[in-house]
Amino acid sequence: MQFLSIDIENFCSIAHIQYEMEKEGLVIVEGDNRDIESATSNGAGKSTAIVDALCWCLFGVTAKKTATDQVLPQGKGKGTRVALTMKLDDGKTIVVTRHRKHPEGNNSLRVTTDGVDVSRATTPDTEKLLKQLLRVDQDTFLYTTVLGQGLSHRFSVLTDQGRKEILEAIAGVGVYEAARIRARECAKDAKSRLDRAEGEIMSLTQALESVRRQVQQAEQQRDSVAATIESKRVELQSKKTAAEQQKQYLETVQMPNTDAQEAQQAAFSRAETLAFNQWREKVALNQEALVYWNHARKHAEELGKIHTDVPCYACGTMVTGPALEAEKARRNGIATDAHAKIAPAEAEELAIKQRYDAVVVKLNELREQVTAAKSRRTVIAANISQVTSTISHCDAQLVQLQASRDPHDADVAAAQKRLEETEASYLSANEKVAMLTQEHGVYEWWQTGFNQIRVKAIDVTLGFLNSRIKNYCQTLTDGEVQAFLLYDDKGKLNLTITTHGGTYASASGGEKTRADLAIAFALHDLASSRADFSSNILILDEVASELDSAGIERLMRLVADKLDRVSTCFFISHNPIFRAYADKTWVIVKSGGISSLSVT
Repeated sequence: MQFLSIDIENFCSIAHIQYEMEKEGLVIVEGDNRDIESATSNGAGKSTAIVDALCWCLFGVTAKKTATDQVLPQGKGKGTRVALTMKLDDGKTIVVTRHRKHPEGNNSLRVTTDGVDVSRATTPDTEKLLKQLLRVDQDTFLYTTVLGQGLSHRFSVLTDQGRKEILEAIAGVGVYEAARIRARECAKDAKSRLDRAEGEIMSLTQALESVRRQVQQAEQQRDSVAATIESKRVELQSKKTAAEQQKQYLETVQMPNTDAQEAQQAAFSRAETLAFNQWREKVALNQEALVYWNHARKHAEELGKIHTDVPCYACGTMVTGPALEAEKARRNGIATDAHAKIAPAEAEELAIKQRYDAVVVKLNELREQVTAAKSRRTVIAANISQVTSTISHCDAQLVQLQASRDPHDADVAAAQKRLEETEASYLSANEKVAMLTQEHGVYEWWQTGFNQIRVKAIDVTLGFLNSRIKNYCQTLTDGEVQAFLLYDDKGKLNLTITTHGGTYASASGGEKTRADLAIAFALHDLASSRADFSSNILILDEVASELDSAGIERLMRLVADKLDRVSTCFFISHNPIFRAYADKTWVIVKSGGISSLSVT
């Protein structure tokens, strides 16, 4: 990556500064704080113009992690804007412009590539795009490009994790660590899903046993009910069969023919009526004859009492002797004749009466027969109706028996369906466990593999880095200070620094500074050797404050060596001794609270 130029507007104390960053050689940056005489160069804005503006434009915060609104200049109506022009490794020219409360850009972050605006809709999305283009974060940028004021970004004081993160980011093995972490997360997720799936199998196993018991209980209940139903069905079927046989028998029995009997009965009834009428008429005639005979007899008896020359008892005519006798004879004749007729009439009446009685007897017999026949027909019909009812009742009970069995069959079917579904879920869960077990194994394998690649890459990187640290320590200290990095058995990245007086902690300020410079230069060499990130600039910010003249001389030899690999080195210092080494000298002048750039 090549930094070409930067345009700073209303950033902290800076009103407007614009400078080139490509092929500037060694640029000594001094300060002149005219607002505070005792401050000399301190507070003039040297680091602000070179380091903070660069970091804020790229990462949204300064090297000191200054809050966003604190970069705004004092006073109203002054919005901040920093525009940085760079050339990426692929040859594309990129311009990053960051605004804060700017009248034109408001709070936006804009990115253009070869003049084309590629900014995203939101600032966070544009930040992600910029990070992808730069392929470096702020900490890595600072540790590889900026040796901070007072060496505040000291690799030596970082924790094990901090050293690993910086080293892996510079070495470009962060992708392997990220892949390992991702594989570990995926393995953890797969293990979590595997545990849940195995828990699901345990639940399904219990559910399967429960459903199997339900099926067994339902089948036992069904079989018990079926046995009871079968026994009752056999009983009903036997009863129905008997009823059907009885009905069949009754239907084959000859029913009495009452029509002929009733017709005969009607004929005899008419004959009875006729005989009765004849008998009654004969009785009436015989009664009349008897009355006539009695009347004639009575007249004859009365005539017998009559004497001659007396009036007739009937007509009052005077009765003479011969007439009387003649009348008596006539009357007696009439009485005798009438009496003679009574006996045959009575005999005929008796015969008629006998015939009538016979007809009545026969009629009564016929009536009894008809009644008996009708009664038998009624009985047979009632029996047929009864057995028919019995058959229908049996059929109805058989239907009810089947209906009473149906719910149990349905319960068994439902339980078997639940069993099939549970077994299917169980099989599916087992397949899922097998798949997740394989998936977890794959992620574990990848985790181990990426870690091995990472460790191997780190080992190679450590070899390069320790070699460069050794060279720089030799140059800066004549071998009096030694430093090297090494992983211990627990995977901890240890930095060991020794001086002629003991350890790093007991070393003097100058020794510590030279040790930190050696490490920082080695890290810069490592970053420059990587394709992922390298830059054309190096910023040294007050790095020589603890060095003596010999140390300064050694440092500047290293700077000259660095200029063979970077095109610009910004050397920020308040010590004028460094002017002798400079290709250019910039002075940041602060007056009236406003900083400006003066080039000498």
